[in-house]
Amino acid sequence: MKILTTRSQLRHTLETAHRVIFGSGAVIGHPVITALSPAAAPAGMSIIISGTGFTGVSAVTFGMAPASFTVIDDTTITAIVPSGTGAIGVEVTGVGGVSNSTTFNYVPGTGFLLGPDGNYLTDAAGNYILAP
Repeated sequence: MKILTTRSQLRHTLETAHRVIFGSGAVIGHPVITALSPAAAPAGMSIIISGTGFTGVSAVTFGMAPASFTVIDDTTITAIVPSGTGAIGVEVTGVGGVSNSTTFNYVPGTGFLLGPDGNYLTDAAGNYILAP
């Protein structure tokens, strides 16, 4: 009996079992993160996750914290950075499994953004918070 010690070993074993059980030679690819932009930001900010296999994504996590996210297309996700500190891994869960973990660094500050009119500050949800 082999003990699976890494996520990739488990993924390979599950993909192989799926082919045997369902008789399909096709394996659905798991999502792959290639970049975070920015790779460091305060909680509440929106970041862009670039990669492949994002169609059908069901979760984005920063460490163990779930994030609000929007799948733009198969290669781009926008996510709101949840509360946290330090350096953590960002992962995407999709139809084919869990992505690689990519390092994100929290920085001090707040997630305030300039509003769409360029004059007002908004929080990450787009609510106005301060008039000029």
